[in-house]
Amino acid sequence: MVILNESLRRGLDLLRAFSRLRNPSLRHLADATGMAKPTTLRYLRTLEEEGYVALDPETKIYRLTPLVFELGHAALISMAFPKLAEPYMDALADDLGVTVNLARLDNIEIVMVGRAFAAKDKFTPTPIRIEVGERLPALLTALGRILLAEGAGDLDACLAVPLTPATEHTITNKKQLRQAVRRSTGLGYAIVQDELVSGWTSCAISLCKKGEAPYAIGATVNSAQWPIERVIGALIPRLEAIRALLIPDDSRLIQATGKAVRRKDR
Repeated sequence: MVILNESLRRGLDLLRAFSRLRNPSLRHLADATGMAKPTTLRYLRTLEEEGYVALDPETKIYRLTPLVFELGHAALISMAFPKLAEPYMDALADDLGVTVNLARLDNIEIVMVGRAFAAKDKFTPTPIRIEVGERLPALLTALGRILLAEGAGDLDACLAVPLTPATEHTITNKKQLRQAVRRSTGLGYAIVQDELVSGWTSCAISLCKKGEAPYAIGATVNSAQWPIERVIGALIPRLEAIRALLIPDDSRLIQATGKAVRRKDR
């Protein structure tokens, strides 16, 4: 059974109370949430410390700060981006007969937020079914590796968690995984062959945008039909074309070098 976090629930109740109250004082907020005044004050001081609430020292009135808009902005981005990418993913899936994937990084995992499939006459299903909302270890996937390569996540934290091999080709050695991520940094894309599903290759590029959630877009193809050279020559450029439509170069996540990450000339 999942145990709910009562403290988090109370904090959210307190934030919601501001939408119902005008110029609330400590007493107003305590009454609105049903919490004792000392408890309400403790939560308010925590929110003050985090920058979400401010107290007028003269009137003793609390107000929300503009920082709360960041929460709403993050939610809008999270909901809108997969929808924006959807028509481009559908077109690529139909054109090349591949499965196109969109995922975002969440700590040491990726969360699948969008998938597009080729028309039935072109579609070859993988032996395992991956649904939207499914989580996978970032290091096992091309989507996760390219995001780690571009600095969107904590590689050391990912390496600290033992990996269960999905196939006989799955890389679990920490040194080899670190090298694989480092190679992706230089290339600007990641390719994972036979590691997650035998006989299948995945490739991915990042859709990291400055100040926003770290997304990556990629494709899954049959390894026999799509040798690595074909993936690099025909599929990666199509993914990059989608990125160019969704994210202008000047708004991409910038590395420590001060330059947007790009593929090396091949």
